Amino acid sequence: MRDEASPDLVTIRYLSELTGLSTKAIRGMIQTGKLLKDIHYFKRGGRIMIDYHKFMAYFREEKVDV
Repeated sequence: MRDEASPDLVTIRYLSELTGLSTKAIRGMIQTGKLLKDIHYFKRGGRIMIDYHKFMAYFREEKVDV
């Protein structure tokens, strides 16, 4: 189910605010390959942008500890 009020792409900092995960935890998911480039996140202008909806699908499926 898609939350239409949520933005599509968010920064790591904003995703941290939305989920309660630390920015370090989110960056760790990227570094360990749990979040995949061009699927869960994109690099634009040197900035990492997370696909909020795909991240939340992963988050719910994997039951990530906060």
